[in-house]
Amino acid sequence: MPVTAVNWTGVALVAAFACLVYAGWLAARVVRHQGGSEVMRDILELVHAGAVAFAKKQYSLLARVSLLVVVVLAVLGEASGSALGWQAAASYAGGVILAGLAGHLGMLIATRANARTTNAAVTSLSAGFRIAYEAGTVTGLVTVGVGLLGLAGSWLLLREPVQVAGFALGMSTFAIFARVGGGTFAKATDIGSALALQLEGDVPGDNLQNPGVIADQIGDNVSGVTGMGADISDSLVGATAASMLLATVLAPSRPGTLLVVFPLLLGVAGLIGSLAGQWAVQAARRRDADFASFRIAAYVAAPVALGGLLLLVLLVLPGPGESATRYLGLFWSAAAGWVAGMGLGWLARFDVSVRRHPVRSAAAAAQLGTAPALIRGLSSGLRAVALPSLILGVLMAFSYFMGFLSGLPDAGWYYVSIGILGMLSPASFWISMGAYGPVADNAHGIAKMAGLPKEVRARTLRLDSLGNSAAAAARGYAGATAALTSIILLVAYFQTYRLAIGRAAAENLPVFDLLEDPALMIGLLLGGMLPFLFSYFTLTNVTRTSGLVVGEIRRQFREIPGLRGGSARPDLGTCVSIAMVQALKGLALPAAVALAVPLLVGLVNPMALGGVVVGATICGFLLATTLITAGGVWSGLRYYLPEGQTAGEGPSGNPAKEPAEEAMNKVADVCHLFGDPLRESAGPAINTLIKLMCLMALVLAPVIAAIHA
Repeated sequence: MPVTAVNWTGVALVAAFACLVYAGWLAARVVRHQGGSEVMRDILELVHAGAVAFAKKQYSLLARVSLLVVVVLAVLGEASGSALGWQAAASYAGGVILAGLAGHLGMLIATRANARTTNAAVTSLSAGFRIAYEAGTVTGLVTVGVGLLGLAGSWLLLREPVQVAGFALGMSTFAIFARVGGGTFAKATDIGSALALQLEGDVPGDNLQNPGVIADQIGDNVSGVTGMGADISDSLVGATAASMLLATVLAPSRPGTLLVVFPLLLGVAGLIGSLAGQWAVQAARRRDADFASFRIAAYVAAPVALGGLLLLVLLVLPGPGESATRYLGLFWSAAAGWVAGMGLGWLARFDVSVRRHPVRSAAAAAQLGTAPALIRGLSSGLRAVALPSLILGVLMAFSYFMGFLSGLPDAGWYYVSIGILGMLSPASFWISMGAYGPVADNAHGIAKMAGLPKEVRARTLRLDSLGNSAAAAARGYAGATAALTSIILLVAYFQTYRLAIGRAAAENLPVFDLLEDPALMIGLLLGGMLPFLFSYFTLTNVTRTSGLVVGEIRRQFREIPGLRGGSARPDLGTCVSIAMVQALKGLALPAAVALAVPLLVGLVNPMALGGVVVGATICGFLLATTLITAGGVWSGLRYYLPEGQTAGEGPSGNPAKEPAEEAMNKVADVCHLFGDPLRESAGPAINTLIKLMCLMALVLAPVIAAIHA
């Protein structure tokens, strides 16, 4: 391997390490701020302790599952004599450990920042925004920095892209635990607490008199911070590993070798651009706390990242005697990906914004009752798949054409992978936006629980509203990047399998042909079914866990004297423990399905496995987009209707006497309880499912090829 490629990989290592150092400094700066009154500090400690307890139980289960996967990978690799072996198993273990560390650090800073955000909001809206966003920035920097650090280190140690993919598989395993387990806990406690208070009556939701209030706050952190960060960083690491593998398909010349490490350098350029955007957010927030500051930051980040990428393409890749513009198509592919990613994020926010047509039309329908509101939200979810699908298709077509123009043999899919990495390069920026939301949400809850003045609660409500918009955009971005990451991973699976089987028996190269291989069609059907089955597991566990939370809250109101009147304190820990145990108990089966299906199907028929990952990817992307958008529209009614913006108006805008505003608010509550698990649990969990399955197939490709050669 040329020294220059090693040196450039070292640059990626240094950049990732510097990113982590800066994140540590920023975290220390957040923690230096005061946590407010004694009540606010007590709430902070309760949320922090509960989140740590949840993480301990979650990581205990994760460790047992990961150990089993390590043994399976090592045994299969050594027994088959393939390129897998113990190296991939060790890389997988490193991915799980580093992803868990990054997720835990992000959660810790988020739980330390909530009361500090509330206390800062006492001074000004701007001060509160700074604390919350800096905490989100720490999460973005840590998750992306750890991912790049692990990828670069794995490549320097192993020099085999399939084994490096083991690291990505480890991060993906953690992501499904964080997304499914955290999402179930978050939504079950939210729904359970709301339903219990409706049944009990006369008990405010954000009040320490409510036994479920701390569990609800904990859920925001373990899902919206740890889960969101793990999801997006999982996409970045998986797409990078796939791109490095696809580069090995190109001619093994010096430029071909540099093309292997080029995805790492693209990640560094994106990280620098994200930092510029994060700093721009802090500068823009001095004027006001609204979504415009995030848009301004995106405009700042783009030229920084793309400028660095252009320098890499012009100065690093061309070999002796080659034109400096030979690889310019890589720049255009990445630039197109960046634009597509930003567009999809803003589009996702548009679909669930209380100021835009989807939510406004659902609010108008809500005046007729719950059913019309649910129908209108579902129709918005179904429509929402159209434009993202077109954008992603155009991006792939454009990038593939750029690869064709390059003149490099078999370069089309590699250029597509660079387009996908262009979309993923600002991952740190998007994670920061997504993680800001739960911190602001917790801060608003603490302001109400602590009984702070009305003007302070108004500021924290403003921060919370902005957080909802930011989280919605991040969810849309996460879904789109998950779909493209899965697509490039399944392409890498087919390429790896073809190369491996070709070395053993060239005449047995597989053909992806529906007419010639019925196993492919069977796999497509099986894979297309899995996202729906996975959603069943997720939503069933949310329902079961929320039922237990309702029972526990009502039990405490019955059995603790003085709790209803506020003279006694609830047993907060028991409510948290019940939700925690059931949420993680229901995680075992979905995780087993995601890990075992690729292994079992691949051992039987490699083309059937190809069909499984293709079917799961396409159906998963469409289903997740529908669930997230519809759920977002339904949840948005909670913010729209109470403001009185549509109260007393019928669907046509004419005055209407019925239903009354109180009835409309009840409709909004029902829609919110119905939609929230879809947008924050079932939908995002599908994104992690399809990536984990595709990565499992990719890592097992050498073993499957050895068995079927």
